[in-house]
Amino acid sequence: MRPHALAPVADLPVRRVVGARQVVANLTLDIGEVAFDYLANAE
Repeated sequence: MRPHALAPVADLPVRRVVGARQVVANLTLDIGEVAFDYLANAE
């Protein structure tokens, strides 16, 4: 396993590998709405 900031599973101890699968996908998220604007009071 490779280290990844969002999924630190490479730090877990491994006793036996049963199987593995990796999916690489390019996703585009639909336009949403702003729930809270953290930069609104930055001035």
